[in-house]
Amino acid sequence: MKNIDIKNNFENILPVELHEDSEVSTELDSQEKFLNQNNSNQATSVQNQTLDLETTIQGKYLVIDTELTGLHPRENGLIEIGICALDRNLKIIDSWHSDVCPTDGYKIDPVSLRISGFTIERIKKGISYKEMCEKFIDFLHKNFTKKPIVVAQFYPMDYSFLEDVFTQTGYADILAKEILGNRFIDTKAISLAINLKAELENKPIPFVSTSLSYPGGLKDTLNVVGYESHTAIGDVLATIEVLKKLLEYIKVD
Repeated sequence: MKNIDIKNNFENILPVELHEDSEVSTELDSQEKFLNQNNSNQATSVQNQTLDLETTIQGKYLVIDTELTGLHPRENGLIEIGICALDRNLKIIDSWHSDVCPTDGYKIDPVSLRISGFTIERIKKGISYKEMCEKFIDFLHKNFTKKPIVVAQFYPMDYSFLEDVFTQTGYADILAKEILGNRFIDTKAISLAINLKAELENKPIPFVSTSLSYPGGLKDTLNVVGYESHTAIGDVLATIEVLKKLLEYIKVD
């Protein structure tokens, strides 16, 4: 019977076993690297998609104006809306406006219609409150990834009517979620604050009227021209220019 040199054979076999283990280890390492690389590529792809989305949707400020049949949200109706989305540099990236037909039972102050130039016939051709709310929400989702900072001239008036319209149509919670908050800029409030500063310093107030479009108002004082007054989109565009001028006015070197 032939004797087997276990020691020598073990020494001969060992390098082979180690070599085979090395090949398996290398293969596993390669698979792991592939999976890690694949996961990394997927993560990069998701990140790039997020960056692309943020690059595409750049809205930061939402400028709002409404035309109304009076000054009381519970009694009067909203008959026109205009909105603009601005980027961080106050550049317009999108806008939308429409005539609106209120629900039945709203009251009309003849003075309001005389100011806006609306007629009953024109009001009847406007979109419904429900459609207005849906288009408003679509506009927000299209242009903003975060809740915007709202800009308006006398914002409490615009918001009170919007809240009433959205409540009537069952969208109150959505309105609150999308724009309700304490981050808003009111051009009327800014001009009043500038007047207050002047009074405290015993200087003449710069804004005799803080109305946007009335004679002697902000547009006249700040030389903002070229925008049709008492139209929702015209007043939105004018409000943007007034805001820019007010920022220059209060600029501190």
